[in-house]
Amino acid sequence: MNLGKKISLVCCHAQLARADGIDTIYLICQILNYQKKITIPMRSLMQSDDRLLFLLSKAQHKIETYLKKLFLANGIKITGVQSGILFLLKRRDHTMTELSRELSIDNSAITGLVDRLERAGFAERKANPHDRRAFLISITPQGVDEINRAKGLVKEVNEQIKEGFDEQEIEVFKSVVNSFFIKFNADSIPKN
Repeated sequence: MNLGKKISLVCCHAQLARADGIDTIYLICQILNYQKKITIPMRSLMQSDDRLLFLLSKAQHKIETYLKKLFLANGIKITGVQSGILFLLKRRDHTMTELSRELSIDNSAITGLVDRLERAGFAERKANPHDRRAFLISITPQGVDEINRAKGLVKEVNEQIKEGFDEQEIEVFKSVVNSFFIKFNADSIPKN
């Protein structure tokens, strides 16, 4: 029985395990540790963690760090966030405001990211024919080459994220993540 099937079996019997007072996450980690796939400090997983914001923040940082190291190891000079910008620019030119809105990143941060992409030769500012006060950001041929090299690695990481979960679990995960864009829209912050 492969690792994924063992984890699925443990998850399927979560109700029984919980009834016996055994934490399912702990069992999954024991299997992973036993198979020397990963090392997880068990005491940190003995009780489930309901600090969702903390877990999301920690997961985001973990993925960003992993992607950064993966890109560096493969000679890719952009960051994960910069890859998001280049993926958008590969489809079409964008204004800074459009990039900010698409990526949910504030304008000042987008400006810094685009500045760095421009210095590296991966993006350029062009006059906007529809608005003389604004620029359009476009991808350069070097930017296309860089994002094409990164694309396969990004796809691999996406597959790693899905690993061990069935299609229904992935859809629930995507639904939860997509709900954040509605629930936590900056325009809907309540005023006290």
